[in-house]
Amino acid sequence: MRVIFLLADAARLARAAYVLAREGVLSFVPPLALPPPARPLLKLARLIARPDGSEVIATERRGSIADAAALGRDAGEELKRRGGPGFFAD
Repeated sequence: MRVIFLLADAARLARAAYVLAREGVLSFVPPLALPPPARPLLKLARLIARPDGSEVIATERRGSIADAAALGRDAGEELKRRGGPGFFAD
């Protein structure tokens, strides 16, 4: 009987963790405050759009927090290349 209660408790905790992660609560925790094995990967998503909204170009990068600057540079270069020189012109 005790095993059933343990399984039910584990299921409740798993659901609570899922809801907290889904709602972004874990994004308030500074990644460097976590122990190294628990540090999450960085997910970087950026987009550019024409002023009239007729075209949107998006990109996404994933990597370690230590590579954040390189990921951002790479995403920016891709958006610049895909958008072309006149992307923001009216």
